[in-house]
Amino acid sequence: MWLGHGAPSLDSLVAATPTRFDSLPSVSSLLGQGDGASLAQRLALKTGRSFLVSCNLPASSPLLLAVAEKHLLQLLKATTQGS
Repeated sequence: MWLGHGAPSLDSLVAATPTRFDSLPSVSSLLGQGDGASLAQRLALKTGRSFLVSCNLPASSPLLLAVAEKHLLQLLKATTQGS
């Protein structure tokens, strides 16, 4: 999933996946500096699913990231309830 401000770009890409070896999901930066690693890890932890996240939100807006995470979790919950 991509979160960003402005024109879409793939400046960073992070993968997070739950593992049976640790209570926290494993995280790996695939492209760029790994912006969004904590977001990907929290999403994987809260849903039990793997995530690829590209996050290009301004670093000066941590509240924006928190609101985006909350909204994403609501969307994921709504789309997976029927399955």
